[in-house]
Amino acid sequence: MMAIEDQWQPNWWLAWTVGALLGLVPLHSTAQSRKKLEKEIQKIIRFEPEVAVERVLGYSFGILVGDSSYVFYYGFRDRIGGAAVDATTRFEIGGLSKVFTATLVEVLVAEELLHPDSSLHHYLPPICHNPALAQLRLIDLIGHRSGFPKTPPDFALHQTQLDNPYAHYRKTELLDYYRHYAPPAEQRAYHYSHLNYALLEVICELVTQQDFGSLMEEKLLGPLGLTQSSFGVEGNLAQGHRINGQAVAPWTFRAFAAAEGLKSSMQDLLRFIRLHLDGTELEWDSLLAGTREKITPTDYSKWVSAAGGWHVIERKRFPPTIAHTGSPCVRRPFSASVPAPRSALVILTTSCESTGGLGYHLLRMLNHNWKIKKQK
Repeated sequence: MMAIEDQWQPNWWLAWTVGALLGLVPLHSTAQSRKKLEKEIQKIIRFEPEVAVERVLGYSFGILVGDSSYVFYYGFRDRIGGAAVDATTRFEIGGLSKVFTATLVEVLVAEELLHPDSSLHHYLPPICHNPALAQLRLIDLIGHRSGFPKTPPDFALHQTQLDNPYAHYRKTELLDYYRHYAPPAEQRAYHYSHLNYALLEVICELVTQQDFGSLMEEKLLGPLGLTQSSFGVEGNLAQGHRINGQAVAPWTFRAFAAAEGLKSSMQDLLRFIRLHLDGTELEWDSLLAGTREKITPTDYSKWVSAAGGWHVIERKRFPPTIAHTGSPCVRRPFSASVPAPRSALVILTTSCESTGGLGYHLLRMLNHNWKIKKQK
């Protein structure tokens, strides 16, 4: 229900209100409900003018409402092989990777390897210290209040592959930028930045002496049973496409994987969202809940705050909504959920077409079709 990227500025009131109402839908996973829901989804995809379906090779939709779940797949994961999108198709999830990174940080905090209020200089080698950033804390990176730009100003100098922008920017360049960074005299309290999570990646590797991908697998993906999620490009990965339909290779990373690099499937993402909504696995419940705690008010709206990877939308008389989406330059996912009452929507796609508008249309459709009444 919200995009944290520059090219999409949603109607916050509409987004939050419809999302909150979705959580009140009394559905059951019957064949009739599924058939009706699929019919309406197809109508929106085919006839809604804001949804350019002709430019998207494949979609995957996942809906959770109460104890019911609905998953729909449309199209293909690549043009050459013609393999259909299914539950195991992996997509590049862009900025949604930050939610997993923030969760990993919660794990390392629980293991007392990290502390959110510690200075970054506590974890970085002395040669990388920047006196102007001595007060910068781990929590400032997590909650996007460091003041860093989205990417370093010298980022374009290392962009030798237009369709793979992060492939050649290394951690050495990142730390050199950090060491010489001069904060502006006046800066916004909140500024969404991939650089924040790139620095978190470096810090996680330093305190554990492990490669970030291996660390993510050992501490988070493996224990949660997310077997189709990784930073690798192998196995059932959907082919990405530009708006003009031209196929592009998957992005690879040297320094920004924690911010943008995870690949995952609808099966894994719905499992991850269910864990957030259910709160039944006690060993993980407090860690996942920690990522939903508000950290920084944003300038998107007075109702929106940055949390641990997620953004939280709150309005009076309605339950909080947690949401995130992906980058405008890569395949864009859409994830929004209402923990209480239990509901969620996830969209995955092979295109960089915005999924936010489509998400809103689907939520409106659900609101209309099931004539939502507030539970007593």
